[in-house]
Amino acid sequence: MDLSVKELAFQLCERQKKGPTPVRERNGQVDSRLARLIESCLAFEPEQRPETVRDFAAALRKELAPVRRAVRWMGNHFKLVASTSALAFASIVAVALFFAFRPPYSVRQLQQGLAYNEQGQYASAVDSLSNSIREDPSSSEALFARGRANQRLGKHLLAYKDYNLAYRLKAMPLTKACEAYCLSRIKYHKDAIAAYLLALDVGYDSPALLYNNIGFGYLMLGQIDNAEKYLQLAIRLDGSHQAPYYNMVQLFLRRALHGQPIPAVAFAFATKAVTIGPPSAERYQGLAALYATAARRDSALICPSYPIRGQSR
Repeated sequence: MDLSVKELAFQLCERQKKGPTPVRERNGQVDSRLARLIESCLAFEPEQRPETVRDFAAALRKELAPVRRAVRWMGNHFKLVASTSALAFASIVAVALFFAFRPPYSVRQLQQGLAYNEQGQYASAVDSLSNSIREDPSSSEALFARGRANQRLGKHLLAYKDYNLAYRLKAMPLTKACEAYCLSRIKYHKDAIAAYLLALDVGYDSPALLYNNIGFGYLMLGQIDNAEKYLQLAIRLDGSHQAPYYNMVQLFLRRALHGQPIPAVAFAFATKAVTIGPPSAERYQGLAALYATAARRDSALICPSYPIRGQSR
């Protein structure tokens, strides 16, 4: 319909008072703060608009700053942000649980050292177990395991020190027996005997083995009667081991070197040592020495099919 200029001006003024269509109705992804800034430029009342272009530019720069832009982006991509945040949170929780339930460094190094011992990699075992002990000096298990590795490497003094510390932390019969063995190998036979006896006192479960080792220690100390006592004990408790029989042969050989006759039972012990085995050059050399000594005293023991030294067939 036809309107006068006055009426048209009135309608346009009333429409302008209502303001423009809100920006977010046109585009919901526009940030509300940015939308209000744009709408303020179109406000009907002058006091609601930015006072100067400089004020508007400062406000716009603030809204376009990286932080505000990131916040707007996350608001516009809520589902993606939510799913990404959930995944990140789950990853953080998984990592936290991994470290929470992961064994301490000392335990991991102990486990690695034990595995190396099982594989026969004794030098590597010593390295790992040393790391474990540095982290936890109170671990008797790590000290014992390093003692075993050093023992296998032939480092008996180091092995003894580890066993000794391990026993102080936790008194186990096997630890004391291992300590005694290392003392014997470094020729501290008196101390080794004392340690073997202590291992028996605290309940070592294979006494025949220790009785043999005690007998050997006394044999090395030249205390032949004490040696015989413990070697006989070892044989009575368990006659399935070669060592006490062989050590008895050595005992009779030592007595023979001091002028005593070699009894028939010495040859029975020699036969038993050979029968049980295992064979070794050292064992046969010792047995040969017994027979040679006996033959020098009794020519009847010499096989007639072989010449005596200095004679011909």
